[in-house]
Amino acid sequence: MSHTYKKNYLKQVIFRLDFESTELTNFEEYRQLAGDLFDDISKKKGKVGNFEFQVDSGEVINSVEEIDVWHFLNTTNGNRLEIGPSYLVLEYFSYKDSSAIKDYISKMCIKFLNDHSVKQLIRMGLRYINNLEFDSVRKLQDWKAYISSDLLVVHEFIGSKDRVPLRILNQFEYKTDSCSAIFKYGIWNDKYPSPILRSSYILDIDCYTPRPVDTDLDAILKSFTDLKDEAESIFELSITDKVRKEMEK
Repeated sequence: MSHTYKKNYLKQVIFRLDFESTELTNFEEYRQLAGDLFDDISKKKGKVGNFEFQVDSGEVINSVEEIDVWHFLNTTNGNRLEIGPSYLVLEYFSYKDSSAIKDYISKMCIKFLNDHSVKQLIRMGLRYINNLEFDSVRKLQDWKAYISSDLLVVHEFIGSKDRVPLRILNQFEYKTDSCSAIFKYGIWNDKYPSPILRSSYILDIDCYTPRPVDTDLDAILKSFTDLKDEAESIFELSITDKVRKEMEK
């Protein structure tokens, strides 16, 4: 977050780059380079589906292409990196702050893009999935102490005791000058279609660049910072001071 709290509610953080397809090379070099972050490293075959529309016949031809995929896994914390010919995905299940991603961009990401002659990113994405849980939340109305009232309007709409909520999910898509975003929020309920029993509220903030990004270090770090700042801003707008106090404990 813009302010670094002592703890957070991040269940998962995903950083993704998409680019034109390239041939993966120098796997052994990257195995050594990533050895201090990941202890289970392998090269496997993956599959990607393609389809082609034939204008003359009107047929759609489906095909499956076999591709090389590099897998990097930290078996201690679950963090993982996956690299394919046209994408790179870094997933954190144990995340303290953005310095980890910035460090990865500076030390490994730029080298990979340069080594594989990637001049421009089609898209960069950063997704923060927050999962807030509090023992004091026993009913829908209790979320008023933790979540902005602007997000809880649907709780008031449900209102009646005759309506037993099974899942409450909302989605808001928007854009700014520096990013586009998909914001999903509400109560997921992993026991669906049973009634909501567990006090868990999701703030899923998925930001991505609205235009291509050059692959020099300054441009990538600036775009990453733009996405991070927007995701943190939405999170701060979504919570109350009571959550902030919990995060400082």
